[in-house]
Amino acid sequence: MKSITFIINTILIIALIPVKSCDHIYDRTYIIELLNSKDMADNMEAYFIIGENKDSSFINELIKDPYNPRVTNDLRFKGMSVYYTKMGALRKITGVSPPKRVNYEPDSLVVKFYFSLLRERGLIK
Repeated sequence: MKSITFIINTILIIALIPVKSCDHIYDRTYIIELLNSKDMADNMEAYFIIGENKDSSFINELIKDPYNPRVTNDLRFKGMSVYYTKMGALRKITGVSPPKRVNYEPDSLVVKFYFSLLRERGLIK
């Protein structure tokens, strides 16, 4: 019985190694490709990766058209709006949550909050 458990565990570990190795290593050229894509889900993936890596060099991309309400049906970001992913990235970069909960609908209070915070920190003019 122990040998069957060992074999199953070994197979699971071997099967999961390729999945983990497929994770993207942070690559600026890959981010730029995603940002230049016409596909909204690719743009949203770029915003997500930027936020996860707390890369403040892409702040201008995050503040460009912050009120974009478009929602994707792509499985990676199903039901999320461009606004939602941008504000999520800004939250991760700044480390500060907005005064109001972010959802798929653009909210000027949240956008103004982050613009003010970014100006205060000297990340934008």
